[in-house]
Amino acid sequence: MKEIILNENVTVYRPEVADKQALKNVYDILNKINQRVHKDEYFYTPEQIEELKKDPRNVWL
Repeated sequence: MKEIILNENVTVYRPEVADKQALKNVYDILNKINQRVHKDEYFYTPEQIEELKKDPRNVWL
């Protein structure tokens, strides 16, 4: 895990190799930030995911 200190209030922890869990953590953080402002989520519905999986241009972790 790499630690990047941006300023006295922000420290970023970045994994050496991105994986499914790292991506989930990013989305969890984005959802927490978004819910403070918009009260909605960025995750796709199961139906939307099934449609996205049909497109060969999408890469799934």
